[in-house]
Amino acid sequence: MPYIHFSKRTWISGGVLALLILVGAVVFSRSATLPPAFTDARSHAASVSKKIVELTTATHEKITTIHGLDEQGNVNRARAVVRDARALNQEAYQNAFTLSQDLQALAQSLGQISSQYDQRVVYEAVAVELSLVSEFIVYTRDLNGFLERVDQAIETNTTQDRRAVEDSLARVNEKVNRINQLNQEFLSKMKIFDKAF
Repeated sequence: MPYIHFSKRTWISGGVLALLILVGAVVFSRSATLPPAFTDARSHAASVSKKIVELTTATHEKITTIHGLDEQGNVNRARAVVRDARALNQEAYQNAFTLSQDLQALAQSLGQISSQYDQRVVYEAVAVELSLVSEFIVYTRDLNGFLERVDQAIETNTTQDRRAVEDSLARVNEKVNRINQLNQEFLSKMKIFDKAF
């Protein structure tokens, strides 16, 4: 029976993007001179980011399991694990919306930072991070579409459905690449922020 080949690069990169969201949120904690509203929003963002990391990691573990079950021809179990993966991915999607609200709260608190230069540096970093989270939200949507196609391909085992899985995976890969680019931009801006403090 033909089975679905998952790109390891995609899932490794997917794990990295979530970790970098966490790193980006936690890096704000390095300065004791920031206003309480900023540090409170940062703290909540870090907590939500940690949850996203956990959910994303768990989703990717489920996808690895699906791959093995598909190779073994265990259709019913594979489809059950697809449902589990979709539930985890949906929760990550919801948490990403929460994280975007936390980042907006961070942006709103920037007026309390005395240095205009520091305000600008942090604002640019938060703007990039907001773009990253927006991309991550789309990524979770695309990943959900991928999982839907995986479920169908496992059920029908047709060449057409399995080709649709590969096409969907290519779209997920494109999104991961964009998120990784934004991560690099964000981390570059945070280096400037760290030097300022």
